[in-house]
Amino acid sequence: MNKTDKFVRSAFAGMIGLGMVMAVARAGAESIPQVVQVVKVEGNAQYSVDGRTWQTLHSGDVLKPGAVIRTAERSLVDVTLGEEGATSGSFNGPNLLNMPGGGGVGAGGGSGAGASDTETANIVRIFESTVLGVDKLTLDRTGVDEVSDTQLDLRAGQIMGNVKKLSAQSRYEIKVPNGVAGIRGSWYLYSSAGTLVIGDGFGRRAGPNANGVLETSDVPAHHKYDAGLDQVVIVSDADFNQYAAIYQDMCNSAGGLPGPRIRTYDHTCGPTCATDTQ
Repeated sequence: MNKTDKFVRSAFAGMIGLGMVMAVARAGAESIPQVVQVVKVEGNAQYSVDGRTWQTLHSGDVLKPGAVIRTAERSLVDVTLGEEGATSGSFNGPNLLNMPGGGGVGAGGGSGAGASDTETANIVRIFESTVLGVDKLTLDRTGVDEVSDTQLDLRAGQIMGNVKKLSAQSRYEIKVPNGVAGIRGSWYLYSSAGTLVIGDGFGRRAGPNANGVLETSDVPAHHKYDAGLDQVVIVSDADFNQYAAIYQDMCNSAGGLPGPRIRTYDHTCGPTCATDTQ
């Protein structure tokens, strides 16, 4: 077992206590089926439900948790995560590694792109040459609260998405080959290399450093964890405005603008470009 495998196992083992809290919170709750709804396909994309056979993905397809989606070069896919037929409203998210509860800066009236309650919710854009698994997608509703558990597996490439209003027991986690991240009350951009951009809320990433020691990094609004530098840095205004515009357009129309790069945007690679330089 390599160091990364050991880290991932230990990181998820550390969440057992949180899982017990969530189980208690769900007692007596109504379980609401959650699905992956494909709202846009540009270029070529496929999905698999068994990890062996692949089928062409189309706009309008509805997939269950456990599915894996992969995109070809110069291709992208937009999906929503939630109740079938619902494309707007609130969606609950993460509580990873003792992340603070509540909606965060960007949930329900925070600043930044798409921070209103009427924003189209829980969209994920899957950029070109990306492989994304939806490992878990649950929502339990009581008379006073909702507890959700979203676990994504970003095996390669890059995604952009959002996490809306949260209960303290909810979580939204994205695993990558070298770690895991949690997002709360924010839109985000995350690459499989580990670079995490946070829009208007809060994120936390965890992964091994060069010596294989587990490190966690809090990423506030308008910042990113730069995997190449192994530190949290401010996102330049030019890059942030570009990300925010892409995110806002994604929420408004479930598609449209080109995908971003972490540092510079290559305008020659077409409307589906999303190359991570890290």
